[in-house]
Amino acid sequence: GNLTLITEMAVPYTGALSFNGAGASHSITTAGQALSVSSVNIGNDFAAGQSVSFQDNFNIGTAPLTVRRVQNGIVTNNYTITAGTLSFDNGNNLGSLTAGTSVINISSFTTSGMTNFTFSTASAIFNISGTGAFQGSGYTFGTVNLNGTAHTVSGSFTVNTLTRNGTATKTNTLTLTSGTTITTTTFAMIGNSPTNRLLVQSSTLGTAATITATNWTGSQNVDLMDITATNAVDLSAITGNSGDAQGNTNITFTTGMAQTWDGATASWSTAARWTSRVPLPQDDVSAGGAGNTITVDMPRIGKSITFTGTPTVTLSNHIYIYGSFTVASGSTLSGTYNLRIAGRGSYILT
Repeated sequence: GNLTLITEMAVPYTGALSFNGAGASHSITTAGQALSVSSVNIGNDFAAGQSVSFQDNFNIGTAPLTVRRVQNGIVTNNYTITAGTLSFDNGNNLGSLTAGTSVINISSFTTSGMTNFTFSTASAIFNISGTGAFQGSGYTFGTVNLNGTAHTVSGSFTVNTLTRNGTATKTNTLTLTSGTTITTTTFAMIGNSPTNRLLVQSSTLGTAATITATNWTGSQNVDLMDITATNAVDLSAITGNSGDAQGNTNITFTTGMAQTWDGATASWSTAARWTSRVPLPQDDVSAGGAGNTITVDMPRIGKSITFTGTPTVTLSNHIYIYGSFTVASGSTLSGTYNLRIAGRGSYILT
């Protein structure tokens, strides 16, 4: 049946909460209570004709919210929904989500067996945090904001605005399942800074994911790998530049420029040490000096890399290069990380 809470009550319950009804419609009213339940399941045993509607904001923190077999659907009534994972799994039963203008704050969104399901979400906002997945599965969405550190997007879908907001880390990624096509008006890929860059990549090396976007307005500080743009896009002059990590089609990147280290002791991400900028994946790099220490603190460090002189080169993370790799005999390389030589042509290892 219905659930109606009041603001004056305490709700210390921390177990699972399930809604299973036989009537035509049911409502959930939490009166501002942030529930500490372990999970919420809606519709495990609902028969034909039921619907569930939210009467105010619904907040279960990081607990999972699972929807199954609610044939007349879920109605949010434009309220804010906050949960951990949000998953829909209804087999071949009819169902729907009518989200109106709701803001849905979750750590992942997945669907399974949704062949007869309808999403009415064209005006809703989905905010995905952490490393959460987003499974579009052929549906149409309004706004999807990916706000964590590493997200995987799967299932071709249509969305008005898809934004990936990078954080202040050097390993931010957006991984699109290879073969996926995302159709969108605005595809905004936003790296945090020129050194905390965002990598947008296909899940399978050499097999592209496709973006059909009207515009990429707002994109900045972004590198791309194995991405095909259906509509040609020029990212050469975006803020923080664009990096070509190989395998891309119909995308114009910032022109590669040779970058030379000035011989000081510093971190790779220190812009002042370079000719004009911290190297992009398409920039050839010469770095070294006499006895200085270079701490390589970025994951994608350039195209062809040459270490000269007698520097100590210390890796502080796994690194990718996209061309040849040359190390002078006086150089010292240290750090228990992987060196990935990831060019798509014939290159030389010296």
